This record gives sequence, C-alpha cells and structure tokens, in this order.
Amino acid sequence: MAKYKIVDIDKENFELIPRPASQYFNCQECFYWMGKMDGRLNQKQQKRNWFARKRATYGSLGKLLYPKAEAKEPIAFIQFAPVQEMSTAKLIYVRERLRIPKKGWCITCLTVKKPWRGKGVATSLVKSVLKDLKKRGVERVDAYPMPKNTNLSQSPVGPVEVWLSLGFKVLNEGSPAPVVRKRL
Repeated sequence: MAKYKIVDIDKENFELIPRPASQYFNCQECFYWMGKMDGRLNQKQQKRNWFARKRATYGSLGKLLYPKAEAKEPIAFIQFAPVQEMSTAKLIYVRERLRIPKKGWCITCLTVKKPWRGKGVATSLVKSVLKDLKKRGVERVDAYPMPKNTNLSQSPVGPVEVWLSLGFKVLNEGSPAPVVRKRL
C-alpha cells in the first residue's frame, strides 16, 4: 500500500494547491516562472487556465500529494514543465552562462506544508514526477534549488541537498543560484 496518494492537478482540484510556508506567496496565483499574465482575469483564474491549456499539449504539469488515500486536503504541491514554457527559468540559464536545454523539462515549484517536512514527502513527490516524465519520453529534468543556509520559506523547490540525494547533479558549482539536472 502506498504511503501517500499523489494526483495530477486538474480543474477540480486546482483550488486545493497548498500555500507555501511564506504568507506572502500563493502558488495558485503565481506567474513567477511563466512570466505571463493577460490582465483580463484574476491571477488565480489565469493560472488555472494556464494549467488547462498546457495540459492539453504536454499532459499534467502539476501534482498534489495527500497524506493518505482518504485525506481531503493535500499537504504538498509540485509544478513542472518544459523549460521552453518557463521564461524565468530561461533567464536563469542565461545569467548562469548555461545552455538552455531544447527538450529539457524543469521542476519550478515544490511546496510541503511545514509539519510534513523531513518525512519523505518531497522525495515521494519528485520521484512521482520523474517516473511520469520518463514515461513521456523526457530525457532530462532540471530544478533551481537554494543553497545551504537559505530561508526555505522563500525557496521555490527547497534545498540543494534534497536534489543531490535524488541523483541530480549541480551544473554550475559554486554559484549562489545552483541549477541541478537529472538524466532519466
């Protein structure tokens, strides 16, 4: 029996995306990575529409993790997409003097509610995404973690150590903004 229940984000469960630790952020309204807003709808509606539009092209671009099958509220959220769909991710490659991967995917957001941190939740969620992306034929996945001693409430995907433990390699050693990659 699985330890957690992991589901793809869709129109019905979009509203359940949990907020990150910082009170100043809301993943349901965030366009930091996409860099797109049409100005006509509220941000939450725009983000819901973005997920639906991109899902038609790429399949699911987000997952929710529940502590058990019958739980009503998720405790974690992850967002991922082709690098080409994430304008802020492309800027990171330019700034870090790295080549933008043409067919690469990236994990841009990973939120785990505070009481559940350190219990394997992030690891389970990332492994689920990697398995899903491998089935889709994706060959490499990047993420943009924070270096040690960073305020994790402001980190979109957590500390670099989590990613190294999952087999990711740092592409830009010594940088204050590490980019990590795993080949699938």
